[in-house]
Formats: sequence, structure tokens, C-alpha cells
Amino acid sequence: MRLQAFRVLPTVGWGRFFSSSAGERIKVSFAKCPVSSRPKPFENSSCIMPISVGQNLKHHEGEEFIATMKLVDRSFSSCTLVVDDSVQHYGMMIWSREPKNALYFQAILEGDRWLSQNKNAYESLSIPYKILRWNDWVAHPSYSSQRALIDELYESNASYRQAVNFTINEYIQRRSRHAVNPIDQALATYCCLKYLLEECAVMSLWALEGYDFEVYPTGRNAAMKAAYDALVKSSYPGKLLSVSLEFRSRRSASQEQQMSSDPRDIASLGVQPCLK
Repeated sequence: MRLQAFRVLPTVGWGRFFSSSAGERIKVSFAKCPVSSRPKPFENSSCIMPISVGQNLKHHEGEEFIATMKLVDRSFSSCTLVVDDSVQHYGMMIWSREPKNALYFQAILEGDRWLSQNKNAYESLSIPYKILRWNDWVAHPSYSSQRALIDELYESNASYRQAVNFTINEYIQRRSRHAVNPIDQALATYCCLKYLLEECAVMSLWALEGYDFEVYPTGRNAAMKAAYDALVKSSYPGKLLSVSLEFRSRRSASQEQQMSSDPRDIASLGVQPCLK
């Protein structure tokens, strides 16, 4: 649950195709890359890739994740996958009245599920890689000090506080449109705040550990951007640059031929071509 809405970003370089059993090909590229002008922008660099679990986020499952692993494998020198599991219990608290401890362990189980179901994808990496769980970062020796900095930033820095509150309100409004039952606004605000402050503190640890890039499909939300600008950018120049991903599905040649030769596929359905 990264608290942000999906947005399409400009492409900076295509990755390789992945062919699915349905005959469609998934093409993934890096987007909005701050070093796209370099001939080989990611050469000899490390990346860290947070994985949002328990949200049915298709970019982190199945074919799209396999395609992402292929792109990462050919682009970076090393990769760390971060399974964002335990932190998800804050989001679960908004929708469930189960005890907090029960939701916490449910979130851990979601991490276990993701690791099991996507094993073939991440084990296909030929570059050095490792997998860390969210609790590995919360247990980091510097987490407490970084969290204190983030908490102080929220209390004393109006720009950061505004960015956090904006992210919270955006998330609540977006989810409210699809909620069956009314959302408890006070509870949702509390849970989102706890989530974001923890997320920003952990993000600062990634810079401390020297990662060059953070790869996430939709990039950073407003709260993370503000924390990065306030605490990370000047202390760790050139580190933890944010890189987004863009996904496209394309039909195979056989599908294209079938579509062009069989008018029933489009005309009979009343589907009009469109540009995206």
C-alpha cells in the first residue's frame, strides 16, 4: 500500500519482452529516470526494489514482475528486493476490526505468500541479489534515529507535514469512492500517518546503506518525495534516485494477423480504436 494513485510516466528506455501463454507480450521500461541522458544510466549501480504485498498489485506479480526482473537483470549490477509486508497492517486496520496483532501476522503471511508465488521470477536473476523483509529494516541499528528525524520533521517542517497530509487525504478520497461501507476518517488518518512516517524512515535507511536507485512502478508519493528532499538529497548526494516503470501489453504477430483478417474480433463488438 504505497499511498498514491497510479500515473503514466514518459518512457526513457525499453526493456525486453516477455511472452505470455495468452500470446500477448509485456514490455516494461524505466520511466522518469533522472539520469536518462547517460549512455548507460545504471551501469555498475545497485538498486533497491520495494514490493507491495497484499494489494493485488499486478506489477509485483506474475508476468509483469517477471518482465521487471528481466529488465533489472540486464540493467543493474546488484538488486535488493524489500518485501513490504509487516507495514501493511496499518492499512489493514482501516478496513478490519480484527485485533492489531492478528492483522500484523496476516501481513507477514502475505509476505510469505508473495515469496513463494514469485520465487521463479526473482530466482531468475543472474546479478547478485538479496531479499529483505520489512522488519529487517525496522530492526536496523539506525532505524530509531532516522525515525526520530522523520517525526521531528513532521512536527517542525510545514512543507513536509503538508506533503504527508496531502498524501493521506488523497488516499482516503480515492479509496472512499470504492468503499462499500463509510471509512472511519479519524482511524484512516491515524493509520496512514503511522504508515507514511515508518515508510519515510525506512527509505532514508536505503540511502544510508548506499543504494543508487529505488525502483518502484509508480515512483514516490508526495510524502516520500518531501522526506527525500529534506533529509536524504543533501546528506547522500546522487544516492537513492527514484526510477519508475511503465508497462505495455502488445499482441504477438499471430494475434495481429488474426485481428486484421477476422472482422468479428472488433467490428462485431463495437470496439473503436483509440490512442493512449
